Amino acid sequence: MRRCALHVPAVVSLVALVSLGCGGRDVKPSPNQPAQPSTQVDEKALSVQLSRTDSTLRISVRDNGAPVRTDLWLYTLVNGKLEDFTAFKDPDSKRKSRRRMLPAAIAGQPTNFAPADNGDENGFMSDGVRDRRQNGTPVSAIDGDVTVELEQVPTTPLVVVAGIEDQRYAGAAGIDATGGPVTLPAGVGAPEKHTARGFERDIKPLLEGCLDCHAENGEAESLKLVTYDDLVSHDIILPKVQAACAVEHPGDEAARTACTNKDNDTEYLVEPGTPALSPLARRTRPDEERGASAEGLKWFGKGGKRFGGHGDRRMPPQNTTADTADDQNQPTHFDIHPQDFQILFDWIAQGANR
Repeated sequence: MRRCALHVPAVVSLVALVSLGCGGRDVKPSPNQPAQPSTQVDEKALSVQLSRTDSTLRISVRDNGAPVRTDLWLYTLVNGKLEDFTAFKDPDSKRKSRRRMLPAAIAGQPTNFAPADNGDENGFMSDGVRDRRQNGTPVSAIDGDVTVELEQVPTTPLVVVAGIEDQRYAGAAGIDATGGPVTLPAGVGAPEKHTARGFERDIKPLLEGCLDCHAENGEAESLKLVTYDDLVSHDIILPKVQAACAVEHPGDEAARTACTNKDNDTEYLVEPGTPALSPLARRTRPDEERGASAEGLKWFGKGGKRFGGHGDRRMPPQNTTADTADDQNQPTHFDIHPQDFQILFDWIAQGANR
């Protein structure tokens, strides 16, 4: 491809008007839920701004001026059609891992869990981290901006599509080789409607089979799955840091606090709007095609053992010992009932509403 000779930063913007646990070894099926009226929700308007200088593409994503964490997908526009653009380096901290995408197939059939089908090739995020701890207090790390280093500068227009997986937002923008705006194909970045999901009505019943372990006095009570805040607001790293600092500084509260405050990482079981970064979704995702075979110990697609060497760590597990010789490798609840996982997936994608 011919290298673009553009040196002066040019900006183009387009606003898309859019609106696990154990569960015991014997997993309980999810209860039948009473029929609920289907509430439809619209995606929100999202502003996507692009600028490029030589081989550096800068992207800014805003919701009414506020920075947004959402999924972003990079394409070239060829003869009026979008083609995946993969010739870029992973943006620092804006993409946890290409291996953290969700499965593209269950029992050989496409899941339609976008962006599973192409996320490992051309997808990243406007922000990969929700917040950081500063002096013990979580502070938002979302700035809505990402810089992408292009390994090849295309002669055809570049298009960024936002919010494919995140059911809260939709938007898109395109930029040509001169930095000018691009007319996008019909429907790109257009709004969609989704069946609204909520924790109390849709998710809490799904987790009832997990509470033998993931509740007070359960085997995995450190990772409770009882309340909304357990899933969305409980920093699962902090207790581990505090425990390590208590061992390092016994009897010295000030030193323990200082030790804890040195570690500013956070992690939550659910990352609102981003199923691929949510441990709860990644550990419960269906893998029916490989769940009853030796391959079931591996991530769908690439990678080694799931979450280290402690058996098949998909939730609910059949065995949690480190010895893989006794792993039963049986299908989990979500393998058998992928429709339940779809509900969980959609709830997280919509922002994990109460």
